[in-house]
Amino acid sequence: MNRLEFLKTLGFRGASLIAVLQACTKDTDSYVEALTVDAYDTDINAIKNTTDSTGTNSGSGSGNIGEIPIGNAPSSYLLKIDLSNSSAGNLSQIGGYIVQNRIVVAQVSSGNYAAATVTCSHQPRDRVIYYNNEWYCTDHGARFSLTGSGINSRASRGLQVYKTTVDGNFLYIS
Repeated sequence: MNRLEFLKTLGFRGASLIAVLQACTKDTDSYVEALTVDAYDTDINAIKNTTDSTGTNSGSGSGNIGEIPIGNAPSSYLLKIDLSNSSAGNLSQIGGYIVQNRIVVAQVSSGNYAAATVTCSHQPRDRVIYYNNEWYCTDHGARFSLTGSGINSRASRGLQVYKTTVDGNFLYIS
């Protein structure tokens, strides 16, 4: 049950519900203006490419559920990204990220990747991105560490993170 559902069960409605939801923020919480990616696809085999104002590709790679892994690849996974494919977009650079299949994936250091759900735990909105070495919700400023722990008051419930494994040119999210 999320916070909105909980407050509704307590009888909050209309303006009082909005007032209670807004009261859970602090002036010390900060916001940043960041590129948001809304063009993710729920079809696991689809490839979407978007370009930001600088012409940088922020598209997502293709992924397949249930393929037989090789080497260090996990036996089951949620997402598979071909890092050698241009559709992997911003993952080729440190600090770059993509959003695919409701998962945000970032290269946090050379050859090291992190992945989390794109859905913020503070309010169920799909606005989580990788920014400044942390997960950040562009909708209302919730900040999370790479392990999913909350950094500010809007992130007290934590964030779902996933295990990443690199096997050759493939990145597996499980």
